[in-house]
Amino acid sequence: ARREMESLAAELLQERMTEGILDSLQRSIDGMRSAAALFDLEAFCRLDVEYHTTIWHPSGNRFLAAALETMVLPLFAFFNMTCPPDREMLLAGVQRHAQLLNGFRDGRNVRECMAKAVDYFHAEKLTLLFDIFCAVPEIPALTAILSSSSIRKARRSCRATEIIASAKPVSYVTSLLKKVLFEDV
Repeated sequence: ARREMESLAAELLQERMTEGILDSLQRSIDGMRSAAALFDLEAFCRLDVEYHTTIWHPSGNRFLAAALETMVLPLFAFFNMTCPPDREMLLAGVQRHAQLLNGFRDGRNVRECMAKAVDYFHAEKLTLLFDIFCAVPEIPALTAILSSSSIRKARRSCRATEIIASAKPVSYVTSLLKKVLFEDV
């Protein structure tokens, strides 16, 4: 759903694009690049949200913008808490954002550019999440499911355990994942 909705927002914005919006998107990207270089995750996440909302709100469809805020902001929070990126991932994210901005500037098919960017984000984050779950022995049934051959094909790296281990104790990650996934909200 996010892929289609955010792609639609980009397409709608392309029809209403102004120099002011292009400048705002560029400032967000420049800030994200600086935050990535300093490995300032808080600033990077704030600027990432700023970038996306700069696309959603001026798209001209307030219902679409509200739906994306409801859907995507918690998704960002969940993945950044459970799968914190490393510097390389942050810099790759900046490049994806810049590619979309270039699409707006060049009049390319931004719907397709946004779809590719969302696909990339989901592939990276799901790979990290699968690696985390597969490394958590306290959840054997889930580990078995996530280790199945269909899931293994989707996994592209095994860096998540190293990233998480360097950022937070694994027991913290385990308790956080259990809380997010298994407790009633």
